[in-house]
Amino acid sequence: MKKGKPNLNTMVAELALLTETQREQLMLALEQLKAPISKEPVRITQLAGLGKEMWRQVDVGKYIQELRDEWSERKI
Repeated sequence: MKKGKPNLNTMVAELALLTETQREQLMLALEQLKAPISKEPVRITQLAGLGKEMWRQVDVGKYIQELRDEWSERKI
């Protein structure tokens, strides 16, 4: 199936389906897209904690098991 350009009206309508946490994550992502790109190099220590709000509600053990299951299903 060929994917075309996203439809803004559809995307806006689907925002109502997001949880409050997901909407906050979306706002952060949009702010980062809007921010000017710095020409200064980023130090790895500046990335500490970045995205931690995305993992708050994730069951880490379940997530890891799902990844392992995916690896088992891959054919090389």
